[in-house]
Amino acid sequence: MVTGDSDTGKSYLLRLVDYVLGAEELKKVIDEAAGYETAWVEFANNDGEMLTLERHLTGGYVLNQKYKSKARVAGGAFSFCVGECDVAVFGRFDGNQLVSARDAFHMWLQTETHMIDFMAPIYREAFSGHPTAAELPRKMMQRPLEDEAKSVRSI
Repeated sequence: MVTGDSDTGKSYLLRLVDYVLGAEELKKVIDEAAGYETAWVEFANNDGEMLTLERHLTGGYVLNQKYKSKARVAGGAFSFCVGECDVAVFGRFDGNQLVSARDAFHMWLQTETHMIDFMAPIYREAFSGHPTAAELPRKMMQRPLEDEAKSVRSI
């Protein structure tokens, strides 16, 4: 239960939790949130095990405000080509389906026409066990959505 005086942030707190859990956008930002870049929501089960979800509050801000491009943070399972014919994945295979999990997912910015991955410069470290990981370029990846494969099998 959340209680407090009027205009103390109760409704904002609920919107913030909704946003961390995957809402497309944070509908309203209050002045007290200025300067904060990240929000966390933590869950604990009866065994005391913790699950922490984190989401950046500024994802896509410049694209949205300056360029009016309707950027949003996207996340889930993600795969891409490494070398000539290998596929690297952020996720897990459940049978033939690539799925995301608490410890196996990726996040990127997505506009109506492009996906932008700011983590691409550290792919070498993320996939250091792969023989061709050292060849991965250290630059942001930006691709038109129309160029993306529809499934892992079609990569």
